[in-house]
Amino acid sequence: MQNSGKIVVVSQHYPPDPSTTATIMSAIAGHLARQRPVLVLSGSAGSQSDKPGNPAYPQIMELRNRMPGKAALIRRATAELLFAVRVFLTLLRRLQRGEVALTVTAPFVLPYAVTAAARLKRGEKAYETPAIA
Repeated sequence: MQNSGKIVVVSQHYPPDPSTTATIMSAIAGHLARQRPVLVLSGSAGSQSDKPGNPAYPQIMELRNRMPGKAALIRRATAELLFAVRVFLTLLRRLQRGEVALTVTAPFVLPYAVTAAARLKRGEKAYETPAIA
């Protein structure tokens, strides 16, 4: 693995989302950004980076994401699949050879999308497991 490449952190939940997953992923991205460039692909509205260009902070890119209520299972599953597809397509455009992709295991198809994109781009892959809700 190269030390100079960036790390791409992928999470459906990122601050200002109040979930534990968002808090943990933010802490991980912030810590990593002190050592290497970090790009966060976030599925949370309002998470866009307020410190653009500052290398001490991760660069945050929001991906469109809809979060139906927990009772709407079909709509929720569809929204999670669409988010995974958006992540896959974004990684195909943004990920470079040798870069690291880090993700959580929720939604359940997200690690597959990240792994597929990383393999196609010959990137490294890593996972943050298990998902924390």
